[in-house]
Amino acid sequence: MNLKQVLMAEDEPGTRMKYSALLKAKRPNIQLTTVESGEDLIHKAKDKRYDLIMTDNMMAGKVHGIQAIRDIRQFNREVPIYLICSFDNRSTILNQGMTAGATYTISKGSMTFIQEFDYMIKLHL
Repeated sequence: MNLKQVLMAEDEPGTRMKYSALLKAKRPNIQLTTVESGEDLIHKAKDKRYDLIMTDNMMAGKVHGIQAIRDIRQFNREVPIYLICSFDNRSTILNQGMTAGATYTISKGSMTFIQEFDYMIKLHL
């Protein structure tokens, strides 16, 4: 079985575990690497080729998700990158994320989060 490489940045341990479980349930053929900051996300993305990158927007540290996407797009234009944001600021983040190079934006608090998540995973993995 060919393992798909997924890199995920999320600073909240509970949320990270939830996304990891969802991802592994939907696609058992993945090798998931998790990090807790935008800085670590950029470093990992430089070190290895990934089939998908997922990042929270608001994280601890100096680099938030949108800035991490901008930086990654400087050296990798092809990898799909999902930006995960809170529901209350989705329209603002959607515009900023897409401008930065996000492939798709998913709202954490959306009633359709699981369906959106599932659809995007099927599309890119």
